[in-house]
Amino acid sequence: MAEGDVVDVLTHDHDKVEELFQRYDRATSTTEKNQLAENIVIELLRHAAIEEKVVYPEARKIIPNGDEVIGREIAQQAAVERTMTALSATNPADPDFARLMRELMEMIREHVWEQEEVWFPQLRQRMSADNLRQLTEQVEAMYGTAPTQAAAPTMPRSSASDRPPVRLLLGVGTEIVERARQLVAGLVRVVTTFAEFIRRPAAAVRAARAGGGGGAPASVTG
Repeated sequence: MAEGDVVDVLTHDHDKVEELFQRYDRATSTTEKNQLAENIVIELLRHAAIEEKVVYPEARKIIPNGDEVIGREIAQQAAVERTMTALSATNPADPDFARLMRELMEMIREHVWEQEEVWFPQLRQRMSADNLRQLTEQVEAMYGTAPTQAAAPTMPRSSASDRPPVRLLLGVGTEIVERARQLVAGLVRVVTTFAEFIRRPAAAVRAARAGGGGGAPASVTG
């Protein structure tokens, strides 16, 4: 986990994803590219779920034109999720796989620029020290129980759905989880874990971490 406030934590996540993008560009084998693509998707799912559950509601209230800015973020995220779903249905040897990865990279880099250059500084400037600390604690608590690449199964190569995976991750109830299993079969464990930890209050997550010594999300190692 990055030291500092919530902006530092999320920026650290952006840096990890950018590192994965660069490793993907340098990869020479289809197998390596496929594994990196899986790791990229899992990192983005985890990051987006936490942003949408914890960060966006606060940012919407605090930053200038918050409804418009966060509405645009959510629309961009929906497009990202559709591209990731298409990736999950495409063979890595197919030329469309490289095209979809390039499209994903461009969308994420635009998303990162808007956050880091436009509204992250506004969020940091406009939140009180106490509120910023509380938001940071909530994000870190959720990261402490979020799944990582090491826990995730292989990305599926089945038919794509137009229903984005993060929307399913953010849902509640067994019906949502079951639909996620059907649509993203290769990410069952990721979906189930996210559905469970997102429903838990942040205080309960912090208590669990304090009792069990839960750690920060694993760094990308390969």
